[in-house]
Amino acid sequence: MPEETGSAAIEAPGIAVQDSSPVVDVAPKKSILRPDVGPLPDTAPSLQPVTVTVRFPDQGKEPDETGLAAIDELIDNPTFKAGGAVTIWGHTDSRGSDDANLAASKKRAEAVRDHLERKGVDGGRLTVIPLGESRPIAPNRKLDGSDDPKGRARNRRVEIRVEPPVKDVEEGTGDPATMGPKLSPE
Repeated sequence: MPEETGSAAIEAPGIAVQDSSPVVDVAPKKSILRPDVGPLPDTAPSLQPVTVTVRFPDQGKEPDETGLAAIDELIDNPTFKAGGAVTIWGHTDSRGSDDANLAASKKRAEAVRDHLERKGVDGGRLTVIPLGESRPIAPNRKLDGSDDPKGRARNRRVEIRVEPPVKDVEEGTGDPATMGPKLSPE
């Protein structure tokens, strides 16, 4: 098969270069041996887990407008729309007793869950996990022992993680290459 060669000038400031590389047709072709086999379809990129952090005001049990906007933006995410599991972790700063902080983190996570359900999300996808003050992302106090309001503000949060849906192997909707042998009950 004869090979075409092309020549294209590539311009750069003050430099002209001649390109004599072969012109190659990159269009997908059908099989000449099996007309029923066509080019492979373009595969969409696989869905990745998504995590969103919603901040809460001091003593706040409901997200503010910025937090609600972040949740609403999450609902439009392709991973969220695919229908995977959603885990909602509630967090607090270290002010108050452990029991009070655990209760506050639960109320915050439930507020986010309730907002998602009002938006039409199936409650069966949602799991609420209150963590209280056990997993801070910033110090609640400065090195000299004084209060750190910015650190405490960062710790008052709800983290939402959306996992891509798991394909059901039982029903055969998974990828046959990764499903493994199908076992029959004996």
